Amino acid sequence: MKINNKGFMMVETIVAISVIAVFSISIYTFTSSTIKNYESKERYNVIDDLYKLNTVKNYIINNNYLRDITYSLNEENLMVLDETFIPAVILNELSINKIFVTIPTKEKELLNQTSIDEEFKDYLNWQDFETNEDSVGTLIAEFKRNDKYYFAYIDLVGEL
Repeated sequence: MKINNKGFMMVETIVAISVIAVFSISIYTFTSSTIKNYESKERYNVIDDLYKLNTVKNYIINNNYLRDITYSLNEENLMVLDETFIPAVILNELSINKIFVTIPTKEKELLNQTSIDEEFKDYLNWQDFETNEDSVGTLIAEFKRNDKYYFAYIDLVGEL
């Protein structure tokens, strides 16, 4: 009596293809999330942007705008600094698109606001804000380069 091995070989092939497919899908899932996280980190809190934002912070403190900004923040969680506080020349020189100020520890509450664009919400959601206990606000800058948004934050600490 002859044994028919053709069916067994077909089952082996199907099992091997299934294992390879599962392995390929799991590798794709892992690498795509890793690449997305890398791209986010690449655009958030870049050292050059932090340096530029620190320049703005020093400008605010040296020109005694800290008290005015703090009083304005008590009315709402988010404030966009305009030319009242930062001249457009400085913003253009530093390539800053917008500067936001938030109340410390209230950054995540901004995710519910509809007036904020999705790029900024993604940054707020990704960033784990660590604030100094002496902080009176959090400065967040938005930069736009090559049609992509970059963000950086720094604590606003100073004497009122």
